[in-house]
Amino acid sequence: YLLIQIVCIGTVPALSGSERPLADAATRVLGSWGGPLIAVGALVSITGALSTIMLAAPRLPFAMAEWGGLPRVLAAIHPRSHTPWAAILMTSVLMLTLSLSSSFLGALTIGTIIRLVTYVLTCVAMLVLRRRRDVPEATFRAPAGAVTATLALLACGWLLTSITGREAGIAAIAALLGLVIYAIGRWGMRPSR
Repeated sequence: YLLIQIVCIGTVPALSGSERPLADAATRVLGSWGGPLIAVGALVSITGALSTIMLAAPRLPFAMAEWGGLPRVLAAIHPRSHTPWAAILMTSVLMLTLSLSSSFLGALTIGTIIRLVTYVLTCVAMLVLRRRRDVPEATFRAPAGAVTATLALLACGWLLTSITGREAGIAAIAALLGLVIYAIGRWGMRPSR
């Protein structure tokens, strides 16, 4: 990705004003067939990514419901097709709602924010778990893990400073909604007295 960025910056003079920076760079480097080639490659890549998301996204709420972190109904399995139908239905409705209520760039920004927050939580968890003595010994210990996690936290923090208030608000609402659903799931798992 870094090399692609360097090529785009070096070949497209007004890169920030381009609506198709990769296609424009490919056209300048490869000629008239470069832009269409990049467009086909992007289409194949996006199709693969969306297929993966459609298959994997319902697995998370399904697994969390089985574990007890989400309402038990999301762990329901269809009797004939043996698929997690409730988790598939919930993620489909959620994705459709988010897709229809936002622009492509808005969805891309929210997805990036969520990914950055996930990275931040992972780095913090690694730093905390390395210090705790009441957890099992790690089977793999990344060399310079604390330094890498700290640098990653700084980079994520820097990237998160560029988001707008609206984007931060949408991400906060999504996080609160997730916490509410998680709390409902945990409350439903309490042992009855």
